[in-house]
Amino acid sequence: MNKIKNHFSTKKNYYIVAGFITLLLSIMYLCFGAWPFNNGTIAHYDLYHQIVPFLELIFDAIEGRSTLIYSNYVAGGANIVGYFSYFIFNPFYLILLLFGSGNIWYGINIVFILHIIAIAVVFLWFIRKYFKLSTTLQILFAISYALSPYVLFNYTFFTWLMLPLLLPILVHFFIRIIQGRGFVGFTIVSTA
Repeated sequence: MNKIKNHFSTKKNYYIVAGFITLLLSIMYLCFGAWPFNNGTIAHYDLYHQIVPFLELIFDAIEGRSTLIYSNYVAGGANIVGYFSYFIFNPFYLILLLFGSGNIWYGINIVFILHIIAIAVVFLWFIRKYFKLSTTLQILFAISYALSPYVLFNYTFFTWLMLPLLLPILVHFFIRIIQGRGFVGFTIVSTA
């Protein structure tokens, strides 16, 4: 019981950030009729025309109606091994696959919230590690970073959202290089 109490007292900023983002985006979804409050989806532009159909293609391949090597649905017929590799290494696309065929359109609404929470939590970790700020400022900066116009503009392609997620980690490892503590972490994160 003491461990649990200690965990929540030391990590409460992370829970506050995650809770605030979940609440704010849920209110937006409610106002615009997005799932789970209605049948709407936030999938637009590239997410609607390229990403979700590609992820649905994976289910077609699993069911034997298509192949993961070549598809007539991509650019009039193309090798899709590169695309498949590109998506499979992003954990947020993998989470989308858990929703199943036909439900990815709605799963995007949930996975987007998870992605924004991850961005905020990583930035909060970075701020807490390198800056002496009050708890209020830490939370405010983390939420502002995660909900910045740049992040929200790039939501149509989850891979673009990996940049604001990985940037604080990359800077952390860059600082370690400057301190002479190795370059392996920087190399791994920069190749992601």
